[in-house]
Amino acid sequence: MYVRWPQVQNLKRLRLFTVDFCHAGQPRMWTVLIGENGTAKTTLLQAIALAATGSKQVNTLAGPIVKHLRDRRGSAPLAIDAKFEFSSQGRDGENHPLLKKIPAHLGLSSHVGLEVGST
Repeated sequence: MYVRWPQVQNLKRLRLFTVDFCHAGQPRMWTVLIGENGTAKTTLLQAIALAATGSKQVNTLAGPIVKHLRDRRGSAPLAIDAKFEFSSQGRDGENHPLLKKIPAHLGLSSHVGLEVGST
């Protein structure tokens, strides 16, 4: 699975943040997040994980910690959007035998929203 881009709203200190993990229209194989402590590296990874779980599971997974994730400086709800891409090919370039009928590139868009009062 490749992350094409995540967009985060009101997650900790990220009021509105989007990052593109593509180069020349294709998902990058590797992305390295580098920064000082407190620059939202872990927050961005948490956002990607929440988006990957989908809106049906996010309240189960994040329910107890939502109050620590959202930006408490305002009343706006937390929202995470992301675009993922899946490939049927492995590292060796061979197609996975169980995925013969799936297109070469399969995409998924995810939107996760958590209301301010959610717990």
